Amino acid sequence: MMNNLTMKINHFKKGREIEKNKEIVEFTCTTNKCTFQIIKINKKIYFKKVLSNNIQNEIKGYDVIKGCYIIPKRISFCKDWVIYEYKNTLSCKTLHDIFYKKNKIFKKYDIIYLQYKKNLNYKKYIDENDSRNSDFFKGRTHMLECLLNNNLIPKEIKYESNKYDLRKIIRETINNINKNKKVLSFVSQGDPTDTNISINGIFTDFENAGYNSIIGEISIAFASFITHGQYFYPKYHESAYKLRPYILNEFEVYKPCIKYWKNEINCLKHKIQKNSLNYFKEYLNIFIKKLSEDEIMQLNEYIKYYLIMRMLTPIDIYKMELDDQYIIFGYIIEIYIKINKLEDLKKFLYSDSIEVIGL
Repeated sequence: MMNNLTMKINHFKKGREIEKNKEIVEFTCTTNKCTFQIIKINKKIYFKKVLSNNIQNEIKGYDVIKGCYIIPKRISFCKDWVIYEYKNTLSCKTLHDIFYKKNKIFKKYDIIYLQYKKNLNYKKYIDENDSRNSDFFKGRTHMLECLLNNNLIPKEIKYESNKYDLRKIIRETINNINKNKKVLSFVSQGDPTDTNISINGIFTDFENAGYNSIIGEISIAFASFITHGQYFYPKYHESAYKLRPYILNEFEVYKPCIKYWKNEINCLKHKIQKNSLNYFKEYLNIFIKKLSEDEIMQLNEYIKYYLIMRMLTPIDIYKMELDDQYIIFGYIIEIYIKINKLEDLKKFLYSDSIEVIGL
């Protein structure tokens, strides 16, 4: 019979990494005591702390996409911990690491793209309330209502010599996202950020895995790879980057250039890391090529509203510095007037308003 074993725990991503051990019955950490029956494990493992009300989402999400995507082997789980098999690429070769730490030209993302292509073959329309990523959209419209009800958004912004009613744009966004509708969906990991995908195609974090709306999937990825991942996320979600401190010293490099005065924006120029931009370009092309004309038409009707929603909700805008608030206001207006269909989004990625950073 094996003895109980208290193990020294090292941080790993959202969970922890446990050093190589052959036999484990029990481990103890500072805040929780969790017992697992794990027999003859000859590989490293890591565990993820999950809020108790989300543990079933993590477990069910994993079960749905198992066999559809490359994911780490799940070893065990209890009340609010999940244990997975550990691979070195999960901690040092995520897309984020390749983009910002290695700073090398990287072109081989095929192992990731092929998984999306395969699963898009089984796309279907479902009620939006059944889409796992609706939590990021319908589930957050109350945040936009709060901004409007508390008069936290300026009514009028002048942008490139034209005046725009920002509150009207946000109200229009809320109304369109809250519409009862069927959305084209496919099986995905559900939160396609650069820290959740490794260069060898392994996906992690399964709380929103399952059937996800394609329009939501693209919007979340757009924020991660184009507008938020290199600047806003590390600046305002610093704790999520403790294992990737290099970006905490560099994010100011990616701050968009903006000129504004009171409620007037005169200039907005984006700064995007080259690998991140190239990755998203091909990612978007996969969806455009896999969708029929009718399917694209439905996405075109709502795409700008989902992109706008994603500009406002990952970070509380009024916890931002004033410069950053105006960058977000500029993003909202720019999306509203320039992106009315998927092809417009594609054109935006090649526009003169983008300064490419990197090799």
